[in-house]
Amino acid sequence: MKKNIFILDCSENGIFKNFIKNAHFNVIGCIVFNKNEKEYCLQHGIKYVFTSEEIDFLSELDLFNFSLIEDYRPTQRKVEFGMMRSLNSNMLIANKYYNALCLFEKIFKDNKIDCIFTNCIPHGYIPETILLDMGRKYQIPTYCIFPVTMQYSCIIRYDTKKNVQVSNPIAKEEVTQDVFNKNKNSYQVENINHKLPKRIQKIFHNIGGQITIDILSCLKRLNPRIQMGFYQTRLIEKIYSLYRLGEMKRFYKKNSVIPDYTQKYIFYAIHFEPEAATGVICDLQNQLTIIQLLAKSLPDGWLLYIKDHPHQYNINNILDHYYLTNIHFFKDRDFYEEVLKIKNVRLITLQTQSEDLLQHAQAVATINGSIILESVTKNKACITFDNYLMPITQSKLFSNIHVFQNLQRLKEYFTSSKYQQKMSNEEIDSGIEKLRYYYFNHHIMGGGDLTIMETIIKDLKNESNA
Repeated sequence: MKKNIFILDCSENGIFKNFIKNAHFNVIGCIVFNKNEKEYCLQHGIKYVFTSEEIDFLSELDLFNFSLIEDYRPTQRKVEFGMMRSLNSNMLIANKYYNALCLFEKIFKDNKIDCIFTNCIPHGYIPETILLDMGRKYQIPTYCIFPVTMQYSCIIRYDTKKNVQVSNPIAKEEVTQDVFNKNKNSYQVENINHKLPKRIQKIFHNIGGQITIDILSCLKRLNPRIQMGFYQTRLIEKIYSLYRLGEMKRFYKKNSVIPDYTQKYIFYAIHFEPEAATGVICDLQNQLTIIQLLAKSLPDGWLLYIKDHPHQYNINNILDHYYLTNIHFFKDRDFYEEVLKIKNVRLITLQTQSEDLLQHAQAVATINGSIILESVTKNKACITFDNYLMPITQSKLFSNIHVFQNLQRLKEYFTSSKYQQKMSNEEIDSGIEKLRYYYFNHHIMGGGDLTIMETIIKDLKNESNA
């Protein structure tokens, strides 16, 4: 029997077309990126079709009631937090959320939906956040792709918080080298401000980054607003956000120190903010709270060394400038002022190599960053705060990884000296060999999209037979 599925696919892969053609699925609704994809869905008789932009500009309050609002209050919190990256107005964000929530509630009440698939993780944006949480509420098998790198992903059963093993694993060497995205060199100038020639954009980008291009564009158009995704924002707000970022960097540099490697310490690599992989998808994403927890757990005489993400202050460029919409909402100078109040915490200079900090540390700590895999390959103890979200922690393949769940257990971890335990080379090799089965390549290998559907079909059959 066909499974009624609702799909969100705002990628370049066009995977929704494969679901439409697949004999195992009946696509009830589909959210796609552009109007051409919407037209394709309508031609194939899809009942509910929206572009991602349309979802952000709805007028659908017919089913509004306070019990619905209360049922999805955690969802609202995620959306309001996540969308502050793109839209600097909580009033508008909440209004867009309420309209979309009423629309999806109507769709789910009027139709039997057997499963949900989203081609993205919960960033905190409206469509995927509501869809995934609604699937969990209605106890519908709900799948999303977790892009660990630009090429590799794993399927998450969002309603059960379990990673689904895939049928087309990638090579062992690719896991060890590329399981976390470190390639930040893919620079490409795009014609974002169409009123300006590309040649002019390149020149002024080299002089003063994306902000200079925005200033020129506004002057040429005699318009103080710039386009950021689906929304317009005032240029002065973006400039102010850049100023606040510079203020934070100056404060960090003034108060950071060179590490003393003779000192016993834990190394916490601060995550970039805002970032989807540590945002609404994590049960605990507040880095100040994490730093306080780590500091409270340390034995007497130990220090907590923390170092900011190398890309945190490097975002006035063509790829990352959209973070400047409202970056101080997520992390500001106030964050570091609070950190410096903790007696056993030290800010480490940005020039210090993270590899050196990892090598000399008693253990390292992270939410779900690339340092997890580095700790495995270097046989270094690692404390994670991802609450068994990532396959590398959920699979429990590596004995040197400790998943934080409460403060008492973390204190016991240090007092019992478990952080000193080392893995054998056989354990490391075997773990990586097994870990690769959680990942697959769906962008550049011919059968990738089929692998996604085959994995979902198999999982649904297993659930039906259980």
